Amino acid sequence: MARQLWLGDICGLVPIPQPWDRWLTRQFFPVGDLAEQAGRCLGIPVWPVLCARRHRPQVGLSFGDRLRNVTDVFRVRGNVDLRGRRLCLVDDVTTTGATLQAAATALVRAGAGQVYAAVIAKAAG
Repeated sequence: MARQLWLGDICGLVPIPQPWDRWLTRQFFPVGDLAEQAGRCLGIPVWPVLCARRHRPQVGLSFGDRLRNVTDVFRVRGNVDLRGRRLCLVDDVTTTGATLQAAATALVRAGAGQVYAAVIAKAAG
């Protein structure tokens, strides 16, 4: 797979995390697996630097409810130095972009210079 121009400067792929209660239910982390596969193919490291507090699933929520539901859900783990880094969030599906926006906000607040997003599917909504 050939690298796209914008990928050349990406420091790391950041998978959108799932809260611990979804981990218990699912017993796997599909977005993490997706990020790992993409990272191997593209030669970009995966940085699982985000964690998520427990929140309602986004399915079935209106646009406004989705935005409110993920406000301050994500935080950067520990003392990770993201100053000026160009990162790419990875998720499986996006509908309104609320989750990606909330995660990007957390990364920028922690010092990330630029945040891109890559998803497999765009759902109607």
